[in-house]
Amino acid sequence: MYGGRQFVGTAQLQEYEMLDKLGEGTFGEVHKALHVASGKMVALKRILMHNEKEGFPITALREIKILKKLQHPNVVTLTAMIVSRSAATLKSSIYMVFPYMDHDLSGLLENKSNHLAPSQIKLYMKQLCEGVSYLHRNKILHRDLKSANLLISNEGVLQIADFGLARPVSQINVTPRAVGTEWKGGRRDAEYTNCVVTRWYRAPELLLGETRYGGAIDLWSVGCIFGEMFVRKPIFMGTSDVDQLEKIFDTCGSPNNENFPGWNQLPGSEGIKEWKRKERKVKLFTEHLQLPADTADFLDKLLTLDPCRRMTALEALDHDYFWTDPMPADPKTWGFLVFPSPSFRRYPVFYPLPPRNLTYTFCLSPLNYANLYLSSSANRLFDYQGSGNTLHRTSTTTGGNQLQVPRPVLKTRCLPSRMGPGRCALRLVLGDLGHPLCRRMLDNLTQATRP
Repeated sequence: MYGGRQFVGTAQLQEYEMLDKLGEGTFGEVHKALHVASGKMVALKRILMHNEKEGFPITALREIKILKKLQHPNVVTLTAMIVSRSAATLKSSIYMVFPYMDHDLSGLLENKSNHLAPSQIKLYMKQLCEGVSYLHRNKILHRDLKSANLLISNEGVLQIADFGLARPVSQINVTPRAVGTEWKGGRRDAEYTNCVVTRWYRAPELLLGETRYGGAIDLWSVGCIFGEMFVRKPIFMGTSDVDQLEKIFDTCGSPNNENFPGWNQLPGSEGIKEWKRKERKVKLFTEHLQLPADTADFLDKLLTLDPCRRMTALEALDHDYFWTDPMPADPKTWGFLVFPSPSFRRYPVFYPLPPRNLTYTFCLSPLNYANLYLSSSANRLFDYQGSGNTLHRTSTTTGGNQLQVPRPVLKTRCLPSRMGPGRCALRLVLGDLGHPLCRRMLDNLTQATRP
């Protein structure tokens, strides 16, 4: 039992009838399937392991661990895990089981025939903010919010998906490195990799190299998604990190010590100081779209350059935008079957590659989201290049420890043996530890972390 709900654990692939293939990526593929016993449609996300000697993908393991602890109407539910082994090839497959959702927001926006009324946009934004608020209250950063990762049912229910880059943190509201005192280690205001979030939705502080960040990075992504709902395409479509910053400053104004204190202390600020000064044009952007004043102010507060002044998820839910006409649509009273065909641009299955030279930390704790943690020696996990919709690994740089564990009760480092708390923690994540694949993955993890 997790968070008041029953987690099935390791189910059998024979319990499902495989139907359409919804999407495929480097580290996963998703199929629509029918659960024969219940008659319910589900989405099966198969986790691809191209080289089993490298072990189970760390990003997938992190997603499983976090999702097992969450229970909210606007966060996707992990209902079961499937471990299947082919008798012919002796190769094993692992599937994550989710309830089937009809669309993702990106696909709906790309289809011009799908008209979104202002009340529908408000409903989706309310659910998005409620989901993000829930994550932040539980000290979890999503770190990859974008329209393609928001699943929507025909009944109007929105759910946040793809937790491959999510991680628990010691606190959500932090003092950025740029304006705080020198960080000397410890849990308070810990530093994390800034190579997170798809570029088009990445906050300016991350693009400038900030590594001490909190929930504000998710709220910037929420603002980008909000603007995208009106123009039906990403509002900042940079081709590189520098170009992304330039597009942000074109609309949000150039950073200075008043609107973004300490920005020029960030490592990525060099060279930007010589850019031409630009005025903030968010209100002009909303006037061009003929948006109401409360809608314009809502977007303006989300797209604030200074993360310390950016609106929080809880503040967003209390904004006038949600309390003025038209009110958010009520899916219980309004027929929401307005999108007859599934609209998927890309089902979220693209796991980023984990860095080399990892140190694994297994923890047993009665706290939520504290079964299995990863301690990494990577200061920067990866850089991303190419389009804003696909993550590409280009480089890895090692540094000091950065992933912190809140209040651990028992800790075993580096899997020194095949017994002990590490095995128990892995069992909590994957279910049946006695399964041959689980044993082999544990062995692979052990071998991968040996000096």
